[in-house]
Amino acid sequence: MARSSIIAIGASAGGVAALRSLAAALPSTLSAPILVVLHIGAVDFH
Repeated sequence: MARSSIIAIGASAGGVAALRSLAAALPSTLSAPILVVLHIGAVDFH
């Protein structure tokens, strides 16, 4: 079975700017899938 890679990134609501900077710096030739988990507070849509 071939080995593959996945990149997982997690941030809280305070890390949105850092996440944006990180994403902008990723090379366009990156072939690994990226999973982003962002923890933010509940939003009242009512």
